[in-house]
Amino acid sequence: MPHTMKKVIFCAITMALLVLGACKQKEEPQSTPRIYMSYFTVNRFGSSGPADTLQVNTVDNTYVVDSISVGDTVHVDILLNAVSNLLTSFVVKMDTTQMKPTFSIYKQLDEALTANSEPEKGIFNFKVGYSGATIPMSYIARKSATVSVTMTVSSDSQYSPSSLSFKQPIR
Repeated sequence: MPHTMKKVIFCAITMALLVLGACKQKEEPQSTPRIYMSYFTVNRFGSSGPADTLQVNTVDNTYVVDSISVGDTVHVDILLNAVSNLLTSFVVKMDTTQMKPTFSIYKQLDEALTANSEPEKGIFNFKVGYSGATIPMSYIARKSATVSVTMTVSSDSQYSPSSLSFKQPIR
């Protein structure tokens, strides 16, 4: 093969790779945002012992956490992952007459939230540029009932939003 023919083929392959690479870069990856939860731990009301880990089972696509008693405090870390996209919001809905939630807002999380976020109400709106976050949540059981909690995370993906629910009996 003549030397000029090798140059032409090399240039053609290089140009094709550059064109295909440019097209690939212009595509925006689309992934469903995800919610993960750490272990649920409980500090029993009136107990000075260490926290217990609660069992979580799945029933009809809903997580069911072991029962707790009125006055118990539960802690769980919520991990949000927009995968290859960016988080836009995260909302936690529950009956606050049955359980009182609190969200730990550490410096990095506070810097990631917009001014219209209301963490005390479970509403988190993210500034542009964040694809993941960890939100520590604790709640105190207020009265006997079966509590339902729904968490919804949104991202800039076409497959957004995504939700996760759990129930917990309070005795």
